[in-house]
Amino acid sequence: MRIFFNKRPSDFGLKIKGSFLYGKFYLIFMVIMVPAIVLAATFPSFQATYPFYNAPTGSSVWPNILIWEVFYLLQFLGAEFFFRGFLIHGLKHRFGFYSIFISIIPYCMIHFQKPFLEALGSIIAGLILGMMSLRTNSVIMGTALHFGVALTMDICALMMR
Repeated sequence: MRIFFNKRPSDFGLKIKGSFLYGKFYLIFMVIMVPAIVLAATFPSFQATYPFYNAPTGSSVWPNILIWEVFYLLQFLGAEFFFRGFLIHGLKHRFGFYSIFISIIPYCMIHFQKPFLEALGSIIAGLILGMMSLRTNSVIMGTALHFGVALTMDICALMMR
């Protein structure tokens, strides 16, 4: 960031300050998502996809999945930083609110190999997370929400097995 753009990572939303301003909205979104996740977990396409972690034959899922989830969280931080931080905050000076829609295109594309409903939902999620990133100038709570949804999906998928 410093070398190529002469900017700090915090200029692209990688900061804690201000990220909790709309914490109740993120909580509301999570509460709304839980029933949708529980329902989705009953679909064969979701059961075939989640969780991404597969225990080696003959070994227990626990506690290895906990280590997996820590790295999964880091992956979400990277994804949120790229899509809701680097792209949106990097483009907002030129495109304003429309930078969200620009970021949604590649974000949706990385969901093409996932179940159709998830790919479709990534458009709505991209819009909501993008608006919240613009509002808070942070990707931290978006990362927490995104990870919370994924963790809930993993737990539901494991419980359905």
